[in-house]
Amino acid sequence: MIRLKMMMGIARAESRLTRRLVRYWVFMILAALVGAFFYAQYSLLHYQFSSASATVGTLNPRFLISDIGFRYLFVFLVGIIFLGMDVRARDVRERMDGVLDALPCSNLELVFGKYIGVFVPSWIPLTLIILTLWAVGFIWGGSIQPHTMIYLLFWMAIPAFTLIIGIAYCVLLLVKHRGAASVLLLAIMAGIYAAFFFSPIWLAPATDMTGGALNSFPSDIIPEVITGEAMIQRIAVMLMGLGLLWMAAGFHPRKDDGKFAQRFGVGLLLISVAAATLGGIVLARKNGIEERLVWKTAHEARLNDPVPNMTSITGEVVVNPGESLALDLEIGCLAGQGESLESALFSLNPGILVKEAKDGQDRPVSFNQENGLLDFKLNETLASGESSVVRFTAEGIPEQFFGFLDGAH
Repeated sequence: MIRLKMMMGIARAESRLTRRLVRYWVFMILAALVGAFFYAQYSLLHYQFSSASATVGTLNPRFLISDIGFRYLFVFLVGIIFLGMDVRARDVRERMDGVLDALPCSNLELVFGKYIGVFVPSWIPLTLIILTLWAVGFIWGGSIQPHTMIYLLFWMAIPAFTLIIGIAYCVLLLVKHRGAASVLLLAIMAGIYAAFFFSPIWLAPATDMTGGALNSFPSDIIPEVITGEAMIQRIAVMLMGLGLLWMAAGFHPRKDDGKFAQRFGVGLLLISVAAATLGGIVLARKNGIEERLVWKTAHEARLNDPVPNMTSITGEVVVNPGESLALDLEIGCLAGQGESLESALFSLNPGILVKEAKDGQDRPVSFNQENGLLDFKLNETLASGESSVVRFTAEGIPEQFFGFLDGAH
């Protein structure tokens, strides 16, 4: 059982030592400068070009603070490796290992205390920087959107710091030579970054340790802190980091009353749950891409089918932001020259499901809705130049990527 008072005492001591390290300040200042550079770049782009393009208008630090924070984390996570170097080496170097080994604390309390002692000095400066940027933006009339601040500080930073500290502790406790451990850790970081930047987008949940690729698209209309997919992914990354810390407590050479097998087993269980969760998210994304290929193939198969000319469209559209889209529409259909129509074929987002359809005489109209194609079976065949009316009601949540079928690969 972990005693909170003992763990926090170790954390306070480790935190003081961390803040005294030159490398701590070097990486913090370097990360802050990188973040400030991208903040200034986005501000300049928004200032110069947002009046000409709504798309460029989204390049606004108000919305993109999580993207700027990703750049900060990209640099500072490398520094976390070097901050974690002293999990055991400092005690041995200063010949304090014998004294510390005699302390009445468990290895779990020791490892998690040291983790908190590195995490807190790493997280607080980021929080202060973000709050400062928010205050500056507030004075200028364009403060940072609170949702993106919360996502960066809690959902991005905390799991990312935990994972990297866990990796660093495990490697440093397993590899006794400090130089070899440093090279191995840098290689691991390079591999993680390479996997993130060069892997397909559907693999992002498994390769994105920061969560920077999973944040919501910026919006003032339907702002959200985090999507369901991103929340599950960040929890999985946090579990993986905690699992590594638990295993590090088992690898620690200090003798206590704990059992190695038990600690290794708990750590392995947490890592397995995290890996299975990430695998499930990746599989869901992969299936989503395959589904879009099915939609694209279905549309290509009906590409040469006769379709009606829409002469009018009237009705009511009810938008519940973030919840649903309801349609109650009447569409005027006209058969083209030299064509006769037995059905009226349209394309409709597959997330919006048709409930009922009728013709101009209030008679039911049968229909088939599949793979984004909506095919109404008209009650009478329309000869060339003849027209008819189809009324229908539908409701649902639009599929986000249905409008990008040409890029379904």
